[in-house]
Amino acid sequence: MRGARAQWQRRWDRPDLAEALVRSGDATGGLALISQTPGDCYLCLTARGRIAAFQRDWPSAQAAFAEAVRQGPATPFAYVDWGQMLFDKGDITGATERLGQAHIKGPRFADPLELWGEALMRQGDAAGAQAKFPLAAKYAPRCGRLHLRWGQALAKTGKPAEARAQWQAASALDLSAADRAELAGLMRPL
Repeated sequence: MRGARAQWQRRWDRPDLAEALVRSGDATGGLALISQTPGDCYLCLTARGRIAAFQRDWPSAQAAFAEAVRQGPATPFAYVDWGQMLFDKGDITGATERLGQAHIKGPRFADPLELWGEALMRQGDAAGAQAKFPLAAKYAPRCGRLHLRWGQALAKTGKPAEARAQWQAASALDLSAADRAELAGLMRPL
């Protein structure tokens, strides 16, 4: 029983704990913990990739996500994480490619659609983004960030009343402190 529990912890607990340690400032502890996880563990590999991306170690992040995709090609999560990494790196074309793959693998998963919309907005394609956000909202109607970004796309395409409606919806949902501050700035002129 002891061996099974230890293996379970290496595969399920350590990846999340390692990422939390790195994000909270204990990179040494987080890296030591993630290094103890097996190389044939999808969740461990995606956590390694997110940790490397957080540290802006793009080659290590790319390698971890590529290995996760190789080991679990039908699962969308590594594709989304890889797309987020490419988005953060500024490779918007690469990000949209990975997010498109994630959407194919998980067509009812809202995250790739929402991030794809953000990537299209960063490319200056607010109309394209406007098409992605309602699709994502079908699967995550209570995602505050989604409604915030959807409103921004509507505002950029000259639909202020519809933008306001999305921002009102976002204001009643969970948002990070940064997103809430951004929303307050957007609603102030209204």
